[in-house]
Amino acid sequence: MTPQSEISSPQFQPAWQRDPARSPAAAERLLQERARLLAQEPPAPTSGEVLMVVEFTLGTEHYGIDSTLVREVYPLKEYTPLPGTPDFIMGIMNVRGQILSITDLCTLFALPLPGLRTANRVIILSHPGGCHRRDPLHLIVLIT
Repeated sequence: MTPQSEISSPQFQPAWQRDPARSPAAAERLLQERARLLAQEPPAPTSGEVLMVVEFTLGTEHYGIDSTLVREVYPLKEYTPLPGTPDFIMGIMNVRGQILSITDLCTLFALPLPGLRTANRVIILSHPGGCHRRDPLHLIVLIT
């Protein structure tokens, strides 16, 4: 095969030439349909579709966690740093006799750190089938 014939072989042709469903016109129609669907007003929730969330801030973004997954929101009073752990593990803290590790999501996701302030809280998560059925999940969220 000559280099020119290799370039003209089907594997080197644009996808829209090999498959008419992938043509620029088909892609434009697909994008227009998606835009139309996204522009529609979402249906109003019925009374059974309300979702309660715990809202928090990471960096400049607002997030929410389903409130059924939140065991409690606890003030960050004292914690003990742990040497030899990744930067996003702030340390451990004692919550009513239970030792929990603290994961700093701002550091984990490389977000700007607002600094420790008195408004800092730990959101302690739990879910039905947790790690040992009694051990909660936990993370620290710097609430601004």
